[in-house]
Amino acid sequence: QALADNETFLVYQPKIDLETLKPIGLEALIRWQHPEKGIIFPDQFVPIVEETKLIHNLTNWVLKRALDKMWEFQRMGITMGISINISAKNLYDPQFYDRTMQVINESNVAKHLLELEITESVLMINPEASKTMLERFVNQGIHIAIDDFGKGYSSLAYLSQFPIDVIKIDKFFMRQIIQNNSAREIVKATIQLAKQLGYKVIAEGIEEEEVMKLMRTYQCDYAQG
Repeated sequence: QALADNETFLVYQPKIDLETLKPIGLEALIRWQHPEKGIIFPDQFVPIVEETKLIHNLTNWVLKRALDKMWEFQRMGITMGISINISAKNLYDPQFYDRTMQVINESNVAKHLLELEITESVLMINPEASKTMLERFVNQGIHIAIDDFGKGYSSLAYLSQFPIDVIKIDKFFMRQIIQNNSAREIVKATIQLAKQLGYKVIAEGIEEEEVMKLMRTYQCDYAQG
């Protein structure tokens, strides 16, 4: 009902190039403006939605709004990619690819500007099915990012079998990195290995200048926060 009544809306968090300090893309994040409860954040309702088929409606809604925003930018002469989050139910739905591509093809937006963000735990539910689905999107020019990397148990070496463009280091590490030497070493090694494997790296959850400067020292590509 919230989707039908336009109670949901998107906010866009910029991804910053750590070399130029300019935005290179955005992540679309859903919010719910409840008539009685006020703003409801996604961690309070998306996990519940993911347990139902409604997640397909929600993801479709986010996709359409993100494409509309990209088209709006395009008309202003701004080339700005946007990423959206994909759930396990989406990825393993046999109709997901066709439904998604239909929306994208109707949008007049360049496909390479769209990025799908998937957590490593979602990929590992069924690695073969994940790989097949992601390859279909990649063949259309759409980019794939691994979200919240480091939260799960998979290694970068294992993830290299998937058609991934970007690794996003989980914000947990950014919160620990100044005080915790182990977190620093893990992040430093992750960035080095990811770049050797040909991935771009985004550090998520950067809220302090000190952390941003450290990521520049480690030659992390992008920051988000």
